[in-house]
Amino acid sequence: MTNIGSNTADTIPVAQPAPLIDVPLTPNTPIAIGTIVVDQQLQLNPKMKLCIKKAKLVNILCLIDILFAVVYSLYYPIFLISILCSLTGYFGSKKFNYQLTLFYIMYLIFNIIFRVVNFIYVITSINNDDLLFTIISFVVLFFVEFIITYIVISYYKLLKILLDIEVIYLRTNLEVQKQFICNY
Repeated sequence: MTNIGSNTADTIPVAQPAPLIDVPLTPNTPIAIGTIVVDQQLQLNPKMKLCIKKAKLVNILCLIDILFAVVYSLYYPIFLISILCSLTGYFGSKKFNYQLTLFYIMYLIFNIIFRVVNFIYVITSINNDDLLFTIISFVVLFFVEFIITYIVISYYKLLKILLDIEVIYLRTNLEVQKQFICNY
């Protein structure tokens, strides 16, 4: 007959630690050094090819953005900041860099918010003669900016899906890097 409330700690086997062995080291003592060598030929899979295509598209969009920012900065020096932000998108797409691409996405979202606020300000302060053209131009620019943001976000999501070894392959493979416009 067993007792339900009895203490059975003395009957449970407990693992005892093995004693450490002290090995004297001499200059001739062999020491095992663990080295992992990855000898794996990585091939471009469909996700990587799609990522390259989207990276090229983001690269071209960033170059266009840089061009417009340079023109705008001739009139308003504050647009020099947008040149730097567009350069982060350019290098983020060229080097398949998560952080730079994410920074460019944040810049694009800020740009959309600024465009909406600017639209509201202009609508309230403009006379009715130029209202139609202003509304049409702001709506077109807003949708273009929104589409660019959508493309960059889809590239970023695809980049996050890839394995680290695949991203490293895309960053370091010369054949992949030769496909971009400005190589230096």
